[in-house]
Amino acid sequence: MAAPADHQFEGRQNEKSATSIVIMTFLCLALYNVLELQYVILSAFKKYQGLYFWSCIIASWGIAFNATGYMLRHVQCGSKLLHATIILIGWNTMITGQSLILYSRLHLVCPEPRRIRYVLAMITADAVWLGIPIIILVYGVNSSTPLPFERPYDIFEKIQLLVFFFQEVIISSIYIMEASRLLKFQSEVGNVANKGVMGNLILVNAVAIILDLTIIVLEVTNHYDIQTAWKPFVYSVKLKIEFIVLNRLVEFSRQLQTATALDYSDSADAIALGRQLGRPDTSVHASRAYR
Repeated sequence: MAAPADHQFEGRQNEKSATSIVIMTFLCLALYNVLELQYVILSAFKKYQGLYFWSCIIASWGIAFNATGYMLRHVQCGSKLLHATIILIGWNTMITGQSLILYSRLHLVCPEPRRIRYVLAMITADAVWLGIPIIILVYGVNSSTPLPFERPYDIFEKIQLLVFFFQEVIISSIYIMEASRLLKFQSEVGNVANKGVMGNLILVNAVAIILDLTIIVLEVTNHYDIQTAWKPFVYSVKLKIEFIVLNRLVEFSRQLQTATALDYSDSADAIALGRQLGRPDTSVHASRAYR
């Protein structure tokens, strides 16, 4: 009969094996989503230019770098500094890139340029004041003398996670509030043709907030290894659903710019909706200025 200590050892080994399977599964799914995203993004854009396009490309490759770095660390392939470098490249581009994707399409629903500029300032400031310390601390804990960096890293890692969570919540909340306002206005004017676009926009941003919240939960419950694998998977899922809905939002905006493309019996509805978005009249004459 095996001793109790043997049973405990076997239990810990089985738990470790199960955790490893979960971690590798999330990382592999994140990498698969990145490959799929490359095809979808490159197929969707006719011209490979603009902030929206490059933010999508950079954010998706950031997910790939982040997932690859943690995968190499988990299987102990390469040096700690190599893992740290790949992870940091992915972390910076994945998080900031995702926020820039949302920022780049924010003008389609938000009629206030000042608020949009504040969002850009927030993204830039957070990337700098959170990114630089994390880079230093990550290299520190992976150096030959990690002890002085371990406690500061544990504290600051939680801080940056919370701050970036609130950053995503703020941007998503703007989309939800503005889409709700437009949805209410469309109901008042009797236009139901594009209610689906706004409804999906609200739903996607609400789901994005919930997914971000799951990362926080894993962090505060001390499931750090699973959290680091879950995060790139979450960001890949968010990017996929946001890309689809934001592209529909672009098409909706183009319809507003050209009244003849709208499925309305009277272009006055298009003009009224355009005014709600803070745009000039979307009559046929006005639409020629966009061509």
